[in-house]
This record gives sequence, C-alpha cells and structure tokens, in this order.
Amino acid sequence: MFFKLTKCFRPKASFYTLNKSYLQFYPGSNYCLSHVAKYTEVKYPLKKDLSGPYPVAYEPKEVEKEWYEYWERNGLFYEEARCDHGARNQRPEFCLVLPPPNVTGNLHIGHTLTVTIQDCISRWRRMRGEKVIWIPGFDHGGIATQTIVEKKLLKEKNITKQELGKEKFLIEINEWKTVTQKNIEVQLKLLGASLDFRKSLFTLDSNSSKAVAKVFIDLFEDNLIYRKEKLVNWSSQIRSVISDIESVKLLKMSMNYDTASVSEVEDGTTQESLYSEVSKLRLKDAVIYYQGLLAQNNLISSESSASISHEAMLMGEEIFQNTLDILAEKIIVSDEELIHENERCQEVLFEKVEGDVSSDEYEPEEKKRYVEYISLDYKIKVVNIARAHPTWNLQSLQKNGCSHLKKMEYLSKWEEEIKKEGNLFDKYSILDSWTYDRFVEARENYQQVTTRNLQQWALAAAGQFAEFEFKASESWVKKFKNKHGIRQRKVTKFVSKRETATIKETLASAATFRKQALKLIPNFNKDYVINTDQTGCQYQSNYNRTLAVKGSKTIFVKQNDMNKVTHSYTAQYSLSLSGKVLPKVDHLEIPQKKKVRIPGLKDPVELGLMDYFYYPVENSDEKILMATTRLETMLGDSAVAVNPTDTRYTHLVGKCVKHPYTGGNLPIIFDENVNKDFGTGAMKVTPAHDNKDYELGIKHNLKIFDILADDGTINMDIENFQGKHRLVVRSLLRKSLSEKGLYKEAKSHSMTVPFCSRSGDIVEPRLKDQWYLDCTEMGQKAVEAVKNQSLRFIPDHHEKVWFEWFRHLRDWCISRQLWWGHQIPAYKIHHNSNKLEKDLWIAATCEKEAIEKASKKYDLDPKSIKAVQDTDVLDTWFSSALYPLTALGWPSQEEYFKKYYPLNLMETGFDILFFWVARMVMLGEHITGKLPFTEVLLHGMVCDSHGRKMTKSLGNTVDPLDVINGVSLESLLQRVKDSQDSLTPEEVKLLLNANKQNFPNGIPECGTDGLRFSLLTHDIQNQRISIDVKSIRICRHFCNKTWQGFRLFTRAIENCSRESLTPLSTDEVLNLKESDVDRWILSRLAGLVVVSNAHFEKYEFHLTANAVRQFWVQNFCDVYIEYAKPALLESEERRLFICRVLLTCIETFLKIISPMMPFLSEELYQRLLSLANIESYPSVSLAKYPTPDQYSGWRNTMLEADVHTVTELIGVARSLKSKHGATQMRPA
Repeated sequence: MFFKLTKCFRPKASFYTLNKSYLQFYPGSNYCLSHVAKYTEVKYPLKKDLSGPYPVAYEPKEVEKEWYEYWERNGLFYEEARCDHGARNQRPEFCLVLPPPNVTGNLHIGHTLTVTIQDCISRWRRMRGEKVIWIPGFDHGGIATQTIVEKKLLKEKNITKQELGKEKFLIEINEWKTVTQKNIEVQLKLLGASLDFRKSLFTLDSNSSKAVAKVFIDLFEDNLIYRKEKLVNWSSQIRSVISDIESVKLLKMSMNYDTASVSEVEDGTTQESLYSEVSKLRLKDAVIYYQGLLAQNNLISSESSASISHEAMLMGEEIFQNTLDILAEKIIVSDEELIHENERCQEVLFEKVEGDVSSDEYEPEEKKRYVEYISLDYKIKVVNIARAHPTWNLQSLQKNGCSHLKKMEYLSKWEEEIKKEGNLFDKYSILDSWTYDRFVEARENYQQVTTRNLQQWALAAAGQFAEFEFKASESWVKKFKNKHGIRQRKVTKFVSKRETATIKETLASAATFRKQALKLIPNFNKDYVINTDQTGCQYQSNYNRTLAVKGSKTIFVKQNDMNKVTHSYTAQYSLSLSGKVLPKVDHLEIPQKKKVRIPGLKDPVELGLMDYFYYPVENSDEKILMATTRLETMLGDSAVAVNPTDTRYTHLVGKCVKHPYTGGNLPIIFDENVNKDFGTGAMKVTPAHDNKDYELGIKHNLKIFDILADDGTINMDIENFQGKHRLVVRSLLRKSLSEKGLYKEAKSHSMTVPFCSRSGDIVEPRLKDQWYLDCTEMGQKAVEAVKNQSLRFIPDHHEKVWFEWFRHLRDWCISRQLWWGHQIPAYKIHHNSNKLEKDLWIAATCEKEAIEKASKKYDLDPKSIKAVQDTDVLDTWFSSALYPLTALGWPSQEEYFKKYYPLNLMETGFDILFFWVARMVMLGEHITGKLPFTEVLLHGMVCDSHGRKMTKSLGNTVDPLDVINGVSLESLLQRVKDSQDSLTPEEVKLLLNANKQNFPNGIPECGTDGLRFSLLTHDIQNQRISIDVKSIRICRHFCNKTWQGFRLFTRAIENCSRESLTPLSTDEVLNLKESDVDRWILSRLAGLVVVSNAHFEKYEFHLTANAVRQFWVQNFCDVYIEYAKPALLESEERRLFICRVLLTCIETFLKIISPMMPFLSEELYQRLLSLANIESYPSVSLAKYPTPDQYSGWRNTMLEADVHTVTELIGVARSLKSKHGATQMRPA
C-alpha cells in the first residue's frame, strides 16, 4: 500500500510530509523528515507570508511570530527529523533532557539560561545530521507547590488544607499544576526551545509513579532503605521534615562594615585615600560568594580561581571588584624561606568548613548555604608596609599571563604560525593582529570577574614568548609592547635585570627584597606580606583548621616620593568570623532583642533574648544557674551537664537536680565536651530538640522525649501549657518560674534563628521516625566514576568539589510529611503474633501485595494481617533522581529505554550538583549498572550586573518575558502594587525602589533572539553570570545590524535573476582572481566557520558569539559592505560577483547563528530561499552546519593581516580628521 504524499516547496526542495512515524527516503532527496500524523492525509501547512516588501525596521515580535508553530506542525523537533548530511549509515544519536522546572509558577531567568544552552546544543547537533532527542518534563515540586497552593487557598477562599481535606486539596493542586504546566510549556516555545513535546513527562505521571514504586521496593528489599528515629529539622507550619542531607560548596557570607580613609598617621602627615569617596559611605550587606571552597587539600585550585570574585555593594552600585587568584602550592625558594606563588593576593586561603547543610524541594536558585556568625569583632590600626617596585609583580604577570594564554590555546597558535614557511616579520605581523583580536575578546569575556590587568598579563606573556621562545626581533618586540601598552619595567638591585625573569628568579628577588626591607625600615613587620601595585580594597585571610575566618579589610594610601622602595600607610580593619555550616533553611540574624512575626500567632514574638533560670539541687539549698535562648525546651530536659575539670561542680558528682514541672530528678552528668568557660559552665541537656544534646543523651543513656506536637504546640500535660504554641509557652514559663523563685532574668543576646523559607515559621529540631536511604556504597561508586573518568565534568574543577562532598556523605532522609507527592509504597503490618515485633514494615505496590509478602516472609495467616500504607510522601529529589530513566520510558518502555540510555549529556546549574546530579548518578548506576550520563556540563548562576544573586529580597530579579516583550516602569510598579496582599510593606517598598533604580525607563523590547544571544555572550562555565538589561539591549541592536545587513543585500540584488545568484564554490574561491578584499572577507568567513565549530565542541558559546559579532559588524558590515557599495556600480559581471560573495557570506552566517538566534535566522533564511538559488531545506535548523572541511583552502592569514593593517590606518586617519576638524575630502 502506498501512502499519499503531499509535495511542497520548489522541485529542488523535495520535501514531503508523511503519515507514518518511521523514516522514509524519497528518491532524489538529500534529507528526510517525518512525524506522526493525526490524520490519514497530511497537507503541508502554509508558511509565514513573506511576500510583502522587506521591512525597514527590525521588529522582534513580527520577526519571531508564527515560526515556532511552523516548526512544530511539521515535526522539525522530532527525533525522526534530521537531514541526511552524508552520514546516513552512521546516524549518530544525541540524547539529553531538560531539567524539569517545578510547577510553581513562571520560568525565571535561570531557567531561560538552561533552555538557551540546551537548545543551542540541540540545534547545532541536529544541523550536523545527528538524531537529536531532547525531552521536556515538569517536576511536581513537593513542598514548594503545596505551600503555594495552601497560601492561594487561604487568600482566595480563606480555608486551610486541613479544613478542605486531602482529597479536595489534591484536586486543587492538580488544577494548579495543569494551568502552570501549560503556561511553562508556552514559555518554553516562546524561547524557541526545540523540544519534542510528544515525549513530555511529569514526575507524578503513571510511568514515574511506577518507576518510583519499583525502585523504592527494590532498595527496601536490598536493605538499603530503612526506617529509623533520628533528629530532623521540622517545620511546624508545613508539618513536615526539612531535609538534613549534608551539602557544602556554596557559602554565603554577609557582613556590615564601615570604610574610612586614613587622614592622619603616626608621623602627623596627611595622606589621601585611593578611594576617598568610599570613606564617606557605609557599605551594607556586602555579600561575598565563594564557590568550591573545599577542594582537595582544603584549597581552591588555580584553574578555578579566575571565576571567583570579591565584591562589595552599596544600594545596588558596585564599589569594587577584585579577582582572587588562589594557588594551592608553595614554592621553595631557599632552605630558610617558603613563599606563596601569588603574593599579589597576600596568601589568600580559606578555612575548612564542615557541618550539616540540608537541601529541600526548593527551586534551584533558592538553594543557599549560610554561615552562622558567632562573633564579629573589629579592630583598627595603621601600619607601614614596604612596597616593592612594580617589577616585583613579574611573578604574577608571568604566571597568570601564561596560564591564560595556555587556557585559550594562544601558545599553540603562536607555535603553529612560527613554524610555517615564509618571512618571519610577516608571520609576526599576523600574530600581532591575531593576538590583539583575541585579547579584545579576553577583555570582554573576563571583565565580569577579573581586574583590568588581565590583558596586560597575557599580552606581556605573549611578548615574552615571542622574544625568548620564538626569537622575535628586538624591534618587533619593542613595537609589540608599545602598541599594547606593556610598560618597560625599571630595574633595581632588588629585582632581576631582565623583564622575562623566571619564576624562581623572581621569587629569589622577592626574598632578597624582604631581607633588605628589614634593614631599610626599622619598624617593618616581617609578618606582613610585601605588596605590589594596589588599587582600592583587598581582603586578607589566614588559614586555620577551625571553623573560623580571620581577615582584614585594607584601604591603601600612597606616598609618591619613594622610588626603589615605597611605603603604603594601611588602614587595617581586622575582623574575626566564627561560624558553622547550617542546614538548608533561611536564617535571621538577630543582633539584639527584637520582635518578629511568626505564622500562627497574632502578636509578634520577642527574639534575641537569653533567659536565665535555676535548677534546685536535690536534697540541698543549692541551685544551678542555667542559660538558654529556647526556654520552652527546658520542659524536655533530661540532665544538666558540666565539665569534669570544672571545680565549681565537682562536689556534685552523683547528684541530681529537681525538675520544677515534671517533678523528676535530672542527673548531673560530667562530660569533657562541655565548655566550662561559656556562661555558667552548666548546660541543660534536651536530647529530643538539639543535635549536640542528642549525642550526649545517647552517650549517657538519658531519657529522650519530644515535648512538641506536629503543629508546634506543647504536647505535655503540665499546668496550662498543653496545646499552646511553644513560643507562647516561652513567655508563660518566665512568669511561672518567677512565681517559683527559679527565674533570674532575660538579657538581650545576639543569635541566628533558623526559619522555614516557605512558611516563615521557626524550624525546630525534633526526634522523628523517618525513611532513609543508605548511600555508602552508591557514593563510593559515584566517586570512582569521576576518578576513572567514566563521568566527566565541564569545567573539571567541580571534580574536587564532588570528591569532598561525597567524603562527608550521610544517609539520605527521603520521607516528607506532605500530601502532594509520591506516597511511600511501604505498609505497616498489624498482626496478632507474640513472636514478632509490632513495628513491621513491608514495601509493596498495594495492600494486597503487602499482605501476601508479609504472610510469606513472617509465616502468618493472611486473614490475621492488616496492612496500612504510610501516609508520608517521598522527597521530591527521589523521583527527580530517576528522571534520566523515566524520561526514556523506563520501566514501561524497555526497548526505547535500552536504545537511548544513557544520555549523552547532562546540562544544568552547578548549584544543584549535589541535590540532583549526585543522586541521579547514585541511583542511575545502582538500578541499571550504567551511569545515567557520561558528561556533565555545569553552568553558573545568573546574577545582576553587580554580581549579586537575583532574589526577590534584593528586588533585582528580571522576568524573561519582560525582556522579550518589553515593559514600562509604570507597569512594573503597578505589578508590585497589585501583589501587596502577598508581600510585606517592607518588601513592597524595596521592590518599588529597586524597580525605579534598576529600570528608570522600563525594559525595552529585546525579543527572544536578543535575550538568548545576550546570555550566550557570557562564559556559561563561570560560577556567576552577571547580566543586565543594557547588555541584552546591545544584543538586540546586533539583531538589528543583522537585519539591516540583509536588507542591503536585498537592494543589491534587485537587478539579478534568482537563477544566477548561487553561492561561490570552493573551486571558484581557490581560483579567485578578483579583489583582495573579496578574498579577505571569504577568508574571514572560513575563519568564522573554524572558530564556531571549535568552540561549540567545547561548549564555549561566548567565544562563538564574539566571533559572530566580530565577523558581521567589523568585517562584513564595516569593511566589506562599505567596499561593495561603489563596486556594485561597476560592470554587470562585477556586480553579480559581488552579490554572490554577499550571498555566500550571508547563507553561511545564517546557518552559523541559527542555533543561537533561531527566529531571526529562520526569517532571513526563508526570505533568502525566494531570492537566491541556494540548497533548500524546510528550515535553516535542518540545513547542514558549516564545517571547516567545506571551506578548506579559503583561509589566507597573510591577507587578513594586511587588511587589518589597512583598516587600522584608516581608523587612525579618521581619528585625526575628527580631532582636527577636517571636513574636506582633499586639500583646497
């Protein structure tokens, strides 16, 4: 039987739609496409109407409309859709999944980055002829979604979930999920995501539920899942556990400090601060992020240092930004002295941080780690520091410069060019031009995270290699250095005589300088590190193995009357920060007594108080003074602990104290872990509500009992406390203890209070029975996979962070006390046997299966058994960890799963490396015996232009829809005002002010392509990706530049026939006898093809984006089009040739930008099909991506260098003309 085919396009296109899901080739076609048809006969849908005149202005909405519907209706994103680009027999496959966004609301800018990166990869792979399977999905979001719907119900219907009931509440959530999921799907399409929505999944759908149940049961029966009573973090408002899975690596430190300049020093002279204006400001909430603090050996590797920055903010303005280049190794200079490689940063190291950090079902961008500050002490002093001549900084210059050169493969380029045959001077001229272009890119790429000296380091290193490695002439080296502003260093007796001193020589000079400095400056303190060039502020930290950071903030002032050895008077602000890593909750710093509103209480609660009360010693008039910030927990005290060496209490050995409410005797225990110097030296022990107390309770065999109900009320029948809110009881206890003569006082006390970020309630440690997954063996395999390179991270510095996290891995608490989620497939077995434990559990898919399993396992009569399923649900991350399996149909579609598992790539944000990636690796490998993917690409966190994380609390979030469509300031302000019911007055005020400050003119319409391209111009592998609306608008201008360049082409070919307009072939290019400028632009085009492919392979999209902009703007528009304008007035033959060159460049260019800017490239490509006789595809996204072999022999680097020189001369001439006001073309 033959299926009816409806033919479309021009004959050359040979494009058909099929009504079968398999792939079918039609004789004579050079590509194939098929999709599942809904009808027996499929008619090819009409494309967007482009018959009208070419619009003068670029309008994103007009350009981007209708194309996604065209792509989707014709199945261009299905796995069957691929062009046959000469790889018909191989048919490579590329499979990846989109990290499923929670169904909690709209996509944010972080999602947009993920979608853009993955879509760019998918489209590029598809254009290479690969069969691409990119699967979308949606996460049920557990606690996040349930909390949002609860708040919505309370606001709109004034009803709680308990009042509504579980069944009706789940109906409400499902309705929310349906609407939200559809909204997210629309947004994904708006972003141009080439996803196959036929394969869309939801983490609570039937197949996911089947997979979750199967995995849980298998793990339970393998004794890897167990139930145990442990201390957990409890949110009383939500009535659920907040995960206590350990995590490190993203540490947020906040501090308040004053800056001040030194106006007078010890000798009475007045100095001027480098940042005198800063001294007038108070910096508030200076936020410093460190990523990957715990690398192996407790230090950050030099490879990762470039992505770390220091910043201080004031009301949204960046005060300073300073890169820390941190090196782990020390170089031995001599037997007497050890010196750090990086003196410029004053031996900046980090403390070792250990502790429990929890995760939860929060959205990725909300996952933070905090440090709890116990002390924050300031000391100010002025010190006199000797400073070496800038030459002393050669070590950093050479180290950093060479490092960046090597990283960017500059040295290999230099070696390649030098070894070529030809005139040496010409080769260096080419390299000069090429190097300059690369450092222009470097400046753009690194400006967010480095100082302006980066280019100087790299350029100087290039000069050194040219002079000493490649033996460049002295005149060329001098010219190179002068051109790029590389200063000639003066030589002193304390430094090496040649600028290219080796590291060892430089360090030896530094050592000599130190010794001389001690003689020259009587008061010189050798503990201080000799400094080099200073600009602004620096931090200095000293490393120790305790949980403490000691540092100093310095502001340098100059004395310019010194030569060989200069001095800096330094105002040094010393501070001490002691802290510990806390579980995943929000923390409120309370420096003193303060009233705070708590959910469930009408009146604010006073926090920041230390209560002092007495315990009477049994059979004695003696009383022991206790101190606590949580007075209500004394109802659960089991003992009083003191240090055995504390002589104040040694006479109380074997004694007890009397509890004033329970009447019981609490033993006085002696333990060396009690700090006798803290407070009174006596510590109340509440094992059920404090982690340290719990350890003491287990160690000393104390009674452990919970005083709280799940809703946070007191559950003990004592006086009138039962059923009352725990914080209300805190106040009642003060009065009650006073009446008993056992209360002393309450003092203001600084503290950090943990809050549940979803509900706003204070988190309480509680002893609860929960389900846990034993991760020991799975964790070991995950580590081994990275060690043997079966699993590879990009960038690779995440490997050390991975190892450190798994070194501290603990069992995973997988149960949650929610209604929304996968109900745990475990049944409690009720039986009448006296021979068995009463607390028996069976894992099963249903009650019947549970009874059958219990009967068989315990030899019980099925009729005597009752099985009751656990009401808890699984942690959201449990089902998410199975996502690579369920996305490919496991366990229902075994064949499809086996065909495509494992995934080729996992791309996601580094902030969920451990919450998601680690768990996918552990469970995926355990279940299938194979890793779920072999390569992990981790992108950074999207931040504002000042490097701050985008959060509602800072008012610096950017809605991608606002960027795409544009929005006025009035609309932004009105949106905040409309949300007043869900915001506090303080939040409303903050958001209004932030919008006025950040977007005084609103947000201009930039379109999807402008937004996507802007995101791709940043190095996604950096830890932070700082974006602002201005940079997005610049990319929108680039889209317009592309539009206008194409418009000029349409005007140039008006008198050319479509049949005569064909791209140039390689033979024509190689035998080209035309103008050098024609050959030059084709050479630059070939270079763009090489660069774009090379950087796409390495996921260096920013370098491809930079090359694309450079080619189109600087080469094609600014040079070739300007050159072509008069040439188009020449002979018809010459005009046609120019038009063919333009066509060759434009066709190739549109294919190159297609993965990055799909809408604009599609619009222009479809217009090009009707204008020129080019190889036709149904979409540019199915055209063959240009490859270097197609343009082999097109490059002419000598010619490129010549044209670069000419353009520079033209630039200088124009500059002189402008400077001197010359308006005439030639002398009068």
